Amino acid sequence: MPAGAWTRAGSGRRARCLNRWVAAGSPDGADILFTGQGRHASEADYPLTDHAGWLACGYAEDGVEFTVLHDSQSPGLTTDTAAAAVAVRASLATG
Repeated sequence: MPAGAWTRAGSGRRARCLNRWVAAGSPDGADILFTGQGRHASEADYPLTDHAGWLACGYAEDGVEFTVLHDSQSPGLTTDTAAAAVAVRASLATG
């Protein structure tokens, strides 16, 4: 994450990113929300061995328009988290 970025956990309704998520803010005021997939869809707090992919969505400042940055069904938490981070970094680099 770039300098000045922040993270928070929370809940709310945002298109495909529903209920529980982890959010990272970007310097331009946008939010990037991460949530689980599979049987833990719309969750970010579950046993590590139950990981079934990440969904990462980038939201514009209006909180309505979004872009799917990473949509995985991978059970490999470490590999999947690294891939999600690469996707988010690429999105931040290109704006």
